[in-house]
Amino acid sequence: MTLRRRQSSLVAALALALTACGQGGAPANAQADAMQREQDAAPVLVEFDSAYAAGDWARARLKADELHQEHAGTKAEAQAMVHYDEIKSKSDARRDDERLRSLWDYQTNPEGRGQQISAALISKNEITIDGGVSHVQLIFRDHPEWKRITYVVLSHGDIDCYKGCKVKVTVDGATKMLDGLRPDTKEAISMFINPDRALWRAIQHHKVLAIEIPVKGGPKQTAEFEVGGLDAGRMPKAWSAP
Repeated sequence: MTLRRRQSSLVAALALALTACGQGGAPANAQADAMQREQDAAPVLVEFDSAYAAGDWARARLKADELHQEHAGTKAEAQAMVHYDEIKSKSDARRDDERLRSLWDYQTNPEGRGQQISAALISKNEITIDGGVSHVQLIFRDHPEWKRITYVVLSHGDIDCYKGCKVKVTVDGATKMLDGLRPDTKEAISMFINPDRALWRAIQHHKVLAIEIPVKGGPKQTAEFEVGGLDAGRMPKAWSAP
C-alpha cells in the first residue's frame, strides 16, 4: 500500500471514530444534564413539600413558582404543579383574610374606674356630602359609664337625624331597618344606631355591610364596609349574647 493510500485510510478511520464518539456522547451529556437539573430542583421540592404539609400556602406557592420558573421540565416541577391550583386558591384566600382582619382597629383604654373598649372600621367607599367626600367610620364602643354604643362618624357635613330616623342597613343582601339618632352635639358628626348590639350581632360571620346615611341637605348616601375580618372576641361577651 502506498503512503498516500495509507494516509487516506487513516483519515477515513479517524472520521468514522469521531462520528461514533459524537453520536454516543450527545445522549450521555443530555442524561447527565437532566440528572443535574433534578438534583438542583430536589431541595426546592423538599421545601415545597414541607410548606404544603404545614398548610403554609404562601410559602408553598412561592416554592412552586420557583420550581416552575427556574426548574421547568423537571420531575420536581411536575410534582409541585399538580397542587398549584389548590395552593393558589388557598394562599389568595388567606391573604384576603389577613387584609380584612387588618381593616379593624381595636382599642382598650382606661376610662374612669374601668376601661373603654372599642372596635372601629372605615368604609371602603367615600360618600358625597356638603360639596365634598367623606369616608364613614363605624364604631362599637363599650364604656364604663355610657355602656354599649354603636354609631357612625363623618369627617364633615352633617346627618339629618336629629329627631330620630329609620336607618336602612343591609348585611350580605339582607335588609333591615334600625333606629338612628343624631345627638345634639358639635363634638362629632355622628349618628347612634339602636338597638345598641343589633348591628354587631348582625355582621358576625358575614362579609359586607351597607348603611344608608341620611345626609343633611342632600340625598341619602350608602357607606359600604368589609366586615368579614371581624374578631368578635375582642369585645365583651355581652355584645354577642342573645
